[in-house]
Amino acid sequence: MTDNLRKRAEMQLNTRKIKTDEAMTPEEMLQMMHELRVHQIELEMQNEELRRTQMELETLRAKYFDLYDLAPIGYVTLSGKGMLLETNVTFATMLGVPRGTLANQPLSRFIHKEDQDIYYKHHKLLASTGMPQGCELRMMKADATHFWAKIDAVPATEEGKATVYRTVISDISARKHAEQLQADIEGIIQHDLRSPACNAVNVAMLLLEGDGLNDQQRQLLLLLNNAGLQMLDTLDRSLDMHRIETGQYKANPKTFNCLPVILEIIQNLRNMKQHRNTSMQVLLNGAPPPENVRFACFGQEELLRASLFNLMKNAVEASPKGSMVTVNLASDKDRHIEIRNQGVVPASIRDRFFDKYSTAGKPYGTGLGTYSAKMMIEAQGGTLTMRTSEESGETVLTIHLPSCASSAGIQ
Repeated sequence: MTDNLRKRAEMQLNTRKIKTDEAMTPEEMLQMMHELRVHQIELEMQNEELRRTQMELETLRAKYFDLYDLAPIGYVTLSGKGMLLETNVTFATMLGVPRGTLANQPLSRFIHKEDQDIYYKHHKLLASTGMPQGCELRMMKADATHFWAKIDAVPATEEGKATVYRTVISDISARKHAEQLQADIEGIIQHDLRSPACNAVNVAMLLLEGDGLNDQQRQLLLLLNNAGLQMLDTLDRSLDMHRIETGQYKANPKTFNCLPVILEIIQNLRNMKQHRNTSMQVLLNGAPPPENVRFACFGQEELLRASLFNLMKNAVEASPKGSMVTVNLASDKDRHIEIRNQGVVPASIRDRFFDKYSTAGKPYGTGLGTYSAKMMIEAQGGTLTMRTSEESGETVLTIHLPSCASSAGIQ
């Protein structure tokens, strides 16, 4: 290559008109020698700069290889028609194929046949909206086995070029396996607990229908019956929670009187040994409710009952001994329920009070009560908020319920 460059340089030199050595004065020759030396040094400096730039490019190329090809997730570039233009080594490893065989192959070729529709809708939304899109589906390996993948794609357009889709593909098989395992365990628990709960309810009802029971025996059987019914309701609500969390829940709101619901919860809490001496009261717009009054709510009674039970139980457990827990039903500006208790929420969990598994100061607390209550209330179109004050020394939970024509005002 060096000889070739020299020949080309000599050819260009021969075509140029320059002064001969005889025609040059000594001063001109010295000046030419100076210029040649300067140019020589410039070329050496440029050559060194080129070498340094080449080394930097090699370093960047190595970093690119580490960051792109050896990343723990798959990176691919798709054409507008969903053809694979570029892939990293990780994605090829996920599929169990050589990377060279993936060029210009449709990504849909590696999608499980039962999930083709999911991918089709994903790609269609990506093209029509121009916005980032994601989906979860199964992908096929070369050995005909499949794995669960999360696909996240974003459109990218360079000037004068067609739109491509930069796509990240993550293997989520472990997460899906854990979710399925959890669902299986919950199903087993549901089955194993439902049978004894039904038996408890049936036995209690049969005994209550008999004669010769004194008041104490009848009260104990009613407690057993209520406990069994409450367990069955809890099992049903756990299924609802699963549907809410996975976005499969469909609300069917109705108007109902929630005052008896709250009175029933208070009675159930008082029947618990640890809460037997707790003071609880129900107010209607700040005053004791008149007899036979209705407080119409719009939502789903079962979800509101489960939410209120969790929140009222937490309020009782968080209250100092001898204090009062107040549930106030208000219908001034909008329809809402306030649960007020003495004691403040610890500062360490105030910002995450409704987060899953958030708990403090309770030996057997799971941190699921307030989380599930908020999820179930929001599933009905309502809201749940908390405020706690060091000055007043109290905590107030407020449930705002959706309004409808039939629930306006107290009925």
